[in-house]
Amino acid sequence: MLTPVGVFRGTLIFSLLTLPWALGFFALDADGPFSIHDSIIYGVIAETEPGWQMNPHHPGFHALQSGVQVILSACGVAHPGFMAARVLAGIGAAIALALIASMAGSRMLVGIAAALVFASARIISMETAVGETNLPGIAAALWMFREALAARPRCVSLTASIVVALWMREDSILLLPGVLAAAAPGFEASLRWRRLMAVTAVAGLVTLAGYVLAFQFVEYLHEGRAIRFTEWLVLYAHVPQMAITHSAGMERLVIYAGSLGAATVGQFDGNSWFSFAMGMLWCGAFLAAAWLGRGTLPARRLLVGVALMLAVRLPFFAWFEPENCEWHALHLALLAVMVAAALAEPKAGARPAVGVAVLLLLLAATAMIIGPGLLRLRERTLITGVEEVVAAAGRDATFVVLTNDRAAHALRYLHLFPVICMDAAGAMGEIMRCVQQRTAVAFVTDRTVGNALPWSGPLERRGAEFIDALRDTPGLAGVRWFTGPAGLCGALSLTR
Repeated sequence: MLTPVGVFRGTLIFSLLTLPWALGFFALDADGPFSIHDSIIYGVIAETEPGWQMNPHHPGFHALQSGVQVILSACGVAHPGFMAARVLAGIGAAIALALIASMAGSRMLVGIAAALVFASARIISMETAVGETNLPGIAAALWMFREALAARPRCVSLTASIVVALWMREDSILLLPGVLAAAAPGFEASLRWRRLMAVTAVAGLVTLAGYVLAFQFVEYLHEGRAIRFTEWLVLYAHVPQMAITHSAGMERLVIYAGSLGAATVGQFDGNSWFSFAMGMLWCGAFLAAAWLGRGTLPARRLLVGVALMLAVRLPFFAWFEPENCEWHALHLALLAVMVAAALAEPKAGARPAVGVAVLLLLLAATAMIIGPGLLRLRERTLITGVEEVVAAAGRDATFVVLTNDRAAHALRYLHLFPVICMDAAGAMGEIMRCVQQRTAVAFVTDRTVGNALPWSGPLERRGAEFIDALRDTPGLAGVRWFTGPAGLCGALSLTR
């Protein structure tokens, strides 16, 4: 593997690719950012409600975002909160790519090819381009794993990498069994358990101190009251948007399987098993290129570490947000690490086959970037439709949305904060209240904006069904209907 200096140089080189991609591929209000909506939420919060910015799941990212935002704001950059997130996503992607490429050792060409295939996976290219929190977290996790795989792990650097990974993402704790198992063989047998316990204890204390400190800078209210620190740590297990986590039953396994296709090639079919097959085909082609390159099996420590990480993460995320293909991003990073490591030691006479393998990897990466779906998401159909609704209803209207969908994020982007109703009865009640009070009201949802994520179908159907119910509701005869160009289901406001 490369030295830290080599990884640093690799990061600088990959930044020439990832930063322009992060800063320029999508407009801030293109369909792509609304498809992967967290960047919209965190950008709006950073610029309008900084007291809520320190998300309990990844406080380290938001601390860095605040610092970069201050710098960009001083430089006169428009939307500094959004742009700060994109800068961090671009840098995080560059570090992750450099760490993946470094696993190939001196065979940098195959390492770079493996890294680029990882970068071209739909969830990676999307999250880099929209400024999601995930890429810096993946970079930190790969650094932690790299420190664990050192021939003689250094306690200080391993502890520091664990702390950074946990500060960047709370769910990095799921990686610790694999990381510690990979590190264990590198310590002297007589000191192994003592070193592992010391690393774990110190990293845990420093991490907890960082979370306590982060909690001092937030003003979180939940269900009408200020929440405690322990509630802050597990907040996202209880918010209404996570309801699918607790209600999907065994069906969540099918949903989770389908999200693999969305993470790799994008979501083009509503059939979860077809999507899963497409995802497995992508992973299989990636591994086949490694075999064609006549590589050898990665070191046992690496394989054991990856196996333990997946053994813990896969069941957890089959339960928590199984529809969210974001959680597969780290799995794809681990796959890329294994491919690069497998290609690090070629067998005799493998040069021609290695050339073919590299060519196939580069072709696969190119096909994913220019393939259907991704380029379409550069359009501004959703925000155009929502702007048209806002213009017709007036900015003083009450905007009602059914679930926290992309239309809700578009309204937030316009600094309009909708009433989010979790069911049709609540939405109908809010609309009828406004109609009875003779105040302008608009129901906004989306139906056909291109999306890389598998959860769009049920929400779109619910929004469409609700529009049909509104049309047949007595007492709404005095409303005006209109539809935006984005395939917006519809909206209504009182005739004024």
